[in-house]
This record gives sequence, structure tokens and C-alpha cells, in this order.
Amino acid sequence: MDHDQAQATNAAERYLLGEMSEPERFDFESHYFECKECAGDVRAVHAFAEGVKAEGQVADLPSEKHAGAGRRPVPRWLLALAAGLGLVALVFNFLDIMAHGRSESELLTELAPDETVTSLRETKDELVAAVRHRGV
Repeated sequence: MDHDQAQATNAAERYLLGEMSEPERFDFESHYFECKECAGDVRAVHAFAEGVKAEGQVADLPSEKHAGAGRRPVPRWLLALAAGLGLVALVFNFLDIMAHGRSESELLTELAPDETVTSLRETKDELVAAVRHRGV
């Protein structure tokens, strides 16, 4: 392995991560023992990895193969049941609102109970009472 090939393939990193085949590893080792730049790369990458480990920033992450091991997957029928029950609740809520015929002002009072909505409702009630009192 020559220097350009070692740089192009990130050989120092792959060497320390154990990602090389045995023949490739032997070839890189014979190169970096003679190449000061590649030997420096190996030392630098190794020092960096050791520094990160010393700071506790590298956690032992589970491999993808073992990720979620010990957890049981949620059955699809249970997901479908939950979605169906949510839809039924939504429909019943809509029908309840339609059946009770709540007015827009009542809904606004529930959603935004501020003084403006309350004062408008009181004014409306006073006008209705005045009209009933006159007998119109």
C-alpha cells in the first residue's frame, strides 16, 4: 500500500476501528512503519479515541442487530384498535356538538373566556329581555 492509497481509503481510521481484512491490515502496517505521516495519523486517531473515552463521551451503543432487544413489538391489531377507538371518539364528539346545537358564542366563551365575549353575551341577553318586555 502506498501513501496516496492509504489517505484515499482512510486507512488509519479503518485500521484502528478493525475494519480491514487481514491482508489489507498487514499491507497498511508495513506501510505506516515506514511512512511518518501515516504513523502520525495512526497516533493522532488513537489519541483522539482515547481522549474521548477518558471523557466518558463514548457510550457502548447497542449494535443494530441488538437494538431493542428485550422489547416486544406492538401487534398491528392493537395499533389498529387504538386508531379505531380514536376515530369513534372523534365522531361521537362531533355528533354531540351537533346534537346539542351549541351556538357560536357559547363555543367562543368556552374557548376564549375573555371580557369582550362575556360583555357581548350580556348585551345580547339584555336586548332579548327588553324586546320580550315590550311584547314585540
